[in-house]
Amino acid sequence: MSKTIYVAPYIAVIHAALGDKDATFAALEQALKERSYLLAEPFNIDERLARLKSDPPFEDLRQNIGLPKLKN
Repeated sequence: MSKTIYVAPYIAVIHAALGDKDATFAALEQALKERSYLLAEPFNIDERLARLKSDPPFEDLRQNIGLPKLKN
């Protein structure tokens, strides 16, 4: 049996709710690296990630997963 562990993007949402930006971006990067099919959903609907919209890494991640650029 494989011992691969998949990091759900929702771990990032938990970190965002706790105010830990570094851990949030690390979890999102890990989900991207693992090509999680759930990655786009939190970007579009979760308000806890909305606080990160002004951070450049947030926009970079959006573009890396193929989401359109946010309007200012």
